[in-house]
Amino acid sequence: MEKFFLWLALSLYITNIQAQSLYTQVYPQNKIKVVIDPGHGGKDLGCHGHNYAEKDIAFQLSRKIGAEIKALLPSVSIIYTRTSDIFMPLSKRIDLAQQYEADLFISVHANAIDIPGISGSETYVFGPHLNHNAKMLEKRENAALILEHDLPQSTTPTISDLILNASTKNNSTNESILLAESIEKKLSLIPTHKSRGVKQANFAILNGITIPCILFEAGYLTNESDLKKLSSPKGQNQIAKHLALGVQDYIRNSILKSKQMTRAGYKDHTDEKYILVVAKSNSPNININTSNTNPDARMLKIKDGRDYHYILEEYQNIGDALADRKAMIDAGYAGTYLMTKEGWYSERGTK
Repeated sequence: MEKFFLWLALSLYITNIQAQSLYTQVYPQNKIKVVIDPGHGGKDLGCHGHNYAEKDIAFQLSRKIGAEIKALLPSVSIIYTRTSDIFMPLSKRIDLAQQYEADLFISVHANAIDIPGISGSETYVFGPHLNHNAKMLEKRENAALILEHDLPQSTTPTISDLILNASTKNNSTNESILLAESIEKKLSLIPTHKSRGVKQANFAILNGITIPCILFEAGYLTNESDLKKLSSPKGQNQIAKHLALGVQDYIRNSILKSKQMTRAGYKDHTDEKYILVVAKSNSPNININTSNTNPDARMLKIKDGRDYHYILEEYQNIGDALADRKAMIDAGYAGTYLMTKEGWYSERGTK
């Protein structure tokens, strides 16, 4: 019995050391730092599909993503929230990103649904939940909070909460959307891979972070094709490589340019204008119902290659934009998301 307790104490000590080691690593202050968060871990298995646990696939994929980013951008520091199969509270993951003053936060997951025909990747940014499936996903990803001792009373912020936090959160949300779009754009180039695009949901892991942050759902464990890809080294390498290419484009086009502007003495503008991206289609004849939105906002149809973007512009403050976003979601346009006007147009090389 004494040997058993000695073994147990030693095991707990080693586990604690593994967790603490994440906080004692030293990274150069002048480097761009990317935190990669393998979802779940330890007693938190995540979702399941055909005897595969999400936590294991998330861990394997995260390591490959980190290696691919490092190969493309050797000067970037990669920090993992967990380096073994341990349970780490969401609050500790957030603390890690803040401690190292990270530039990006990428939480890696896999999805599941009771409809086996649904497949593809989705990249989420923080925002009000959109539909039933997004709500179910929120509940599953936020379930890790139940395993923690410091369970908050609510994990679902209201529109008012978002407006109150806008002074610190809105810019990182815009940047998160740009990062997510860059990633899904690269993933869409993989043959046979389906990109389900950028979405918003109330993930607790994203709510507490004020830097550009995304939650990446790599595919559906309940879909035979996705599972084959996610459970094979070849499939994981393919996803990791293209996600890393998306991160590379974002870092070059956003972070590096921002740092260069800061060194040159430029200051951020405080008079941001906002738009709502309502829909994207190859049809130029979609009739968008905007009857419940601000009458001063205009619905525009903008051609972008073979596609047409339907956007509402412009909003002088984020509160009005968020109110209209909720109105559009209630009207059935579940994919409506918020961006700065400058960010959306500059990404497409237009004014």
